[in-house]
Amino acid sequence: MTIFCHYFLRIPNIIPDFIYLDGPSGHQVKGMIDGSDFVEHYERTVVAADLLRLEPTLTPGTMILVHGRANNARFLKNNFQRQWEIMEELA
Repeated sequence: MTIFCHYFLRIPNIIPDFIYLDGPSGHQVKGMIDGSDFVEHYERTVVAADLLRLEPTLTPGTMILVHGRANNARFLKNNFQRQWEIMEELA
């Protein structure tokens, strides 16, 4: 099964204690997965999965704010391996 999500080619070499997730937009995502893309179907929401790769190295107390990306927040919540405290604010 292919999971339709986005990964950046490079991730900064840092150990963050606060992460603000608010991108990328579909216009910034290049390439195709199994013949589908984000450019032609701009209404498809981009799901950034980089935090799944970073999760094992995040220190306790790290805060992640996902701004206006409900599908992305749900994806991370369902795929994180650690037990994160989740706070949701619905607008």
